Amino acid sequence: MCDAFIAAAQAAGHPANDDFNGAQQEGVGYFQNTAWKGRRCSAAHAYLTSCSRRHNVEIWTGALATRVLLRDGKAYGVEVQRDGALTTVEARAEVIVSAGAINAPQLLQISGIGPAEWLRKAGIEPVHPMEGVGRNYQDHLQVRIVFRAVRPMTFNDELRSWYGQLRAGLRYAIFHKAADGQCRICRRVLPNPLCA
Repeated sequence: MCDAFIAAAQAAGHPANDDFNGAQQEGVGYFQNTAWKGRRCSAAHAYLTSCSRRHNVEIWTGALATRVLLRDGKAYGVEVQRDGALTTVEARAEVIVSAGAINAPQLLQISGIGPAEWLRKAGIEPVHPMEGVGRNYQDHLQVRIVFRAVRPMTFNDELRSWYGQLRAGLRYAIFHKAADGQCRICRRVLPNPLCA
């Protein structure tokens, strides 16, 4: 059904877009997500788990970065609230701000990095004016379609019975796949889920 919807949108004049995080956000295509072996994979799992045993990595949980520390216009550390107390952590080489699309600009702005006019209105003294911080966001808009199909062909149809649930569970446990890759009606290999 997804392939049919995407094809219909393209036929209506909407451009194809395989990378919504690329240079062009407009278009139609499948969502991108971070997955590994058939499961959603967070940035923490993807990047921190693999390096957590290194001697130069220390992972703090339950900590909140409250401010980037600047000296002569360069970041040299962060202020962190941990266990109810403020702690200063200084970097040996560099500070990497990786707090997501909302929290990264917020952290920079409360540190005095951002559009000077915005910061002053919020009662923050600009330390390093940068007009682009917090501007030009692009939302990843989506369309959810709910309709009744004339034949059972969706994953929801498969999960309606205990047999279908068992089959889907076994398929995932063995192959790490949610779908079997075939149309349930004609058994042709996908992508061609809508068969006449």
